[in-house]
Amino acid sequence: MNKVIVKLFTLDEFEKEENWLNEMSENGMELIKAGFIWYTFRPREKGKYQYKIMFYDKAKSGPEWDDFMEILSESGIEVVSRYFNWLYLKKENDGTPFQMFNTVREELTHVNKIKKLSAALLILESVRLVMEIASMMISGHIALTVPTVMVALVWLLVFKVNRGLKKVSDRLAQQTDIYQ
Repeated sequence: MNKVIVKLFTLDEFEKEENWLNEMSENGMELIKAGFIWYTFRPREKGKYQYKIMFYDKAKSGPEWDDFMEILSESGIEVVSRYFNWLYLKKENDGTPFQMFNTVREELTHVNKIKKLSAALLILESVRLVMEIASMMISGHIALTVPTVMVALVWLLVFKVNRGLKKVSDRLAQQTDIYQ
């Protein structure tokens, strides 16, 4: 019987999310679908699969996508679910680490793509927050309203995500410097 679990991870917590998915696999649960905050699992042999999450910033159709899918398939990797540009990948657990990148530099490039998305969101939310505050000042109603609070909370969340991604990026950059 399928089990749906509601759990929230932010963009900067993709490694934490991967670890959780792999723990679920170790507990005998196979991921069959993932979305914004929900995950659907079914019972399976404990530790049968390993999971990775990848941000894919290219078109999800056409020759480039087909080539990417073929490479994954030849590597024994399956796309379990797609949520916007996030791919939830699985492969059978053969006892070796599930690596999507050959080098730390490639992984850093991947994280930097996520950082660019997050930075764009931060700019968008900053503009929304400034507009909300300006609207309050112009109208003369300086009291906090629900929309203002919501915009401020989203801005804080996106700011937190940006800081978290910077930490991941800095850690990977340090590893890149070590291996040069």
